[in-house]
Amino acid sequence: RFVEHTLPDMSNKHEFLFLIYSPLWMLLVASVVVFKFYEDFTAETYMLVGLTVSLPCFFLPLLFPDPAEKKIPFYERYAFRVNVWIAIQSFIGNHFITHYFYNILGMRYTVPVGPWGLNGVPIVMFLMTHPYFLSYHIIATVLLRKLGLLKPITSPVSRLTAVFVLSYVTAFLETWSIAAFPHYVRCVYVGVFLWVRVVECDVTSFSLHKHTR
Repeated sequence: RFVEHTLPDMSNKHEFLFLIYSPLWMLLVASVVVFKFYEDFTAETYMLVGLTVSLPCFFLPLLFPDPAEKKIPFYERYAFRVNVWIAIQSFIGNHFITHYFYNILGMRYTVPVGPWGLNGVPIVMFLMTHPYFLSYHIIATVLLRKLGLLKPITSPVSRLTAVFVLSYVTAFLETWSIAAFPHYVRCVYVGVFLWVRVVECDVTSFSLHKHTR
């Protein structure tokens, strides 16, 4: 049953934890691009960076659990379920949808891959996608809740409009920001229109799922 989320804004410790972590991994990735550290990266270096930004998503909630969830098994906790959801979406996006961008936009990854590839996609992209998606979904859910758009009385049109706007902004900023990375070739202004549909559908599902009992 769809019910209104009763927790006050930011009261969910896991959401707060992920929001605190988001600028940290973004700063690390931005420094790699801005200072061109990638010029000396090997396939192993990329894997190390990918693991560095993705593993905290799983371990931080275990190290700093929500007091309300300490007594329940870790696999039943909110953070674990969120990470499983994001991991599934990340795998689908990289393993299958990436080839859609390959064929439609001529997108290519030119990072050193070595043995670390899966279905034509560098495994580091699977790792990097996890913190990206996690931040998108948590931020979108918090904003939608703050705007009162997750209440059962909210018009579906208003909710979907807000999700579309958030998805468009997210897709554009991701595509635009990563355009400075020379090993990631994508048509920015065409790619954003295609990518927004993926983000829109996933954010909608995630936000409504979190507020469903």
